[in-house]
Amino acid sequence: MAPIFAAAEDGFNVLCGDGQRRHCFPRFAQYIADYEEQRDLAGITSLRCTKCKIPPYLKRNPTPTVHHWRRRFPPRTMEDAMNLRGLHEDDPNRLRREFGYLPGVVPFSDAPREPQPGCTVFDALAPDTLHQVTKNFFDRLMQWVKQALEKEVGASRAKIQAEIDQRLKQLPPFPGLRHFSNGISHVDRWTGQEYKNLLRVYLGVIRGLGSADVISLVKVYLDVHRLSMYKSHTDNRDCRPDGRPEVAGTLQLLEAAVEDLWENLMDPQKVWIREGIVQPGWWTPKLHLMQHYSDEVRRKGTLPQCSTENTEAFHRPVKQAYNSSNRGSSSTAYITRTDSINVSLRRFLDEILGDMKTLLSQLPLGGGTLSDSVLTSSEHEGDQATELLVTLYERIMQIRHGRESEPGLVHLNIESRRLTGPCKTGYPKELRDAEKDLELPGLRRATLDMLALIHNNITTNRRRAEPELDGLHHVEINVYEQMKIVYKKQGTTDDFDEHTVRCTDRWAYQQNSKKVAPRKDTVLVLNQHDPNDEDWEDEGTMANRKVARIHCLFGLNVYPDRKFAYVQWFTCSNIPEVHSGMFVVSKSQRYEVIQLNCIERGIHLIPQFPRNIGATKRLPAGQTALDYYNTFVINNHIDLELFNSIF
Repeated sequence: MAPIFAAAEDGFNVLCGDGQRRHCFPRFAQYIADYEEQRDLAGITSLRCTKCKIPPYLKRNPTPTVHHWRRRFPPRTMEDAMNLRGLHEDDPNRLRREFGYLPGVVPFSDAPREPQPGCTVFDALAPDTLHQVTKNFFDRLMQWVKQALEKEVGASRAKIQAEIDQRLKQLPPFPGLRHFSNGISHVDRWTGQEYKNLLRVYLGVIRGLGSADVISLVKVYLDVHRLSMYKSHTDNRDCRPDGRPEVAGTLQLLEAAVEDLWENLMDPQKVWIREGIVQPGWWTPKLHLMQHYSDEVRRKGTLPQCSTENTEAFHRPVKQAYNSSNRGSSSTAYITRTDSINVSLRRFLDEILGDMKTLLSQLPLGGGTLSDSVLTSSEHEGDQATELLVTLYERIMQIRHGRESEPGLVHLNIESRRLTGPCKTGYPKELRDAEKDLELPGLRRATLDMLALIHNNITTNRRRAEPELDGLHHVEINVYEQMKIVYKKQGTTDDFDEHTVRCTDRWAYQQNSKKVAPRKDTVLVLNQHDPNDEDWEDEGTMANRKVARIHCLFGLNVYPDRKFAYVQWFTCSNIPEVHSGMFVVSKSQRYEVIQLNCIERGIHLIPQFPRNIGATKRLPAGQTALDYYNTFVINNHIDLELFNSIF
């Protein structure tokens, strides 16, 4: 820390982003580390909080930590740590047992000089969401759930696990969601991505197996996880006379979720304490640190930026190099050599990027990005040297950042809904012939109804009793098998996500060529919303939304600039379930044609499985869960965007 503290005291001249030079004094703001490393940096004993002085949990005497989540304990400070070490230098056992400090250990930021205000290790230690709220879902919560189900259902753990495995195997696919084709009982080593994928579906999978106590605890834990992953937060501390906030900000929701988690877990009337699964007054640092999340967001910003998940990627080249080595005595030298080559390559690419930026800046370009300005300017049209320069620049940027860019994502409109891929073989066809070929009775009638609505300038999807069909006698249809949906990510203004909605007759489920069946995805549809209506507001619930399953994606010759989908509607409950917070939807026999600009995004449905252990059987051959079951729940934990809009 000596070089950092020297720079913090003397400062140095920095060229800022606005082109001005300023004399800056850096501060030790955040240190990204897991709990074990944080303890070493702070010099505290095991099972102690690195942020506050909460007493340790003692099974023989849990009284000091009863209702600990309702109390605010004094924060740890470097001044207090130094004073206690000086006072109890001759009594190291008391220093360790009573105050939680390791004797003879110099904290990271306390060497070799006096700490600066706000720059101590206790201020800088950042929450680690990967090893706290994410990993403890598997380490703690799932084990508690299994124990509770054993007590409540009376079945063995093996039967419970077999039931959960069977449910996981039947889940419908969703873009980016890992399918646990063999369940989870046979997974030996878990990765961070596998933890996250299981988090996305776990509540819907165990719904119906456990009591309200089990479902409520899982739901509130997932609320904490999702809220802690937000990339932006709102903070509303303005309260009414009764002390409640007028409109709760996301930080208030996070605080309430953490409190609800401990209230559910420590309630003596609920299964966790009643059955002895958790002891009264129990706490562990990795779960307790959730109580500091909201304060850390207010002080340093959102939590994902300081998670060790961001640094896990740097381990991959080392692991790959080790796996490529002989794993013997010379493996260290091989890894070092490989890492040196990677560092040298990055420096070389940085130098090339700098030279190419200089060359591009000298070209007489207009506004916009480098590639847009060069490749769309008529002055440089056909200039192969310039096009090659831009292509090389973009390719090197991809290599430098370790990713492949998606062409066209930069300037996509948030309302972009487009059919992709070639037309289905044998199309275009006349509408009547396509109806027979696709085996979709009602497709022609529904399409003509939609065309009548467009023809008569009706902006909603309500059906008229007597549509006017003049001029619509010959209609040809082009059928597609997928569409791309682009939508804005939670908490951002210029960052978008994209996923694919599919409607195909042949799809290899679980990437297995022997498990081929039709795939017809489900979507969330904006209900009676005119895209040109500027006064329309998203209420954040299912009030203005409907769920539909796509049975055909198509375009028509009579309106080539519009694209359509033939869908089956689901009926949806008005309010979510009390304990799971999920909306229940059921298939209806109502089919309609809608325009693609009414589709908000894809949605993941989880079947309502039988309630008894062992009652979930294998699906019939050629059928999917969306075909076999009639009732589902909307999985609003599938991603942050859906969690933020449906609750």
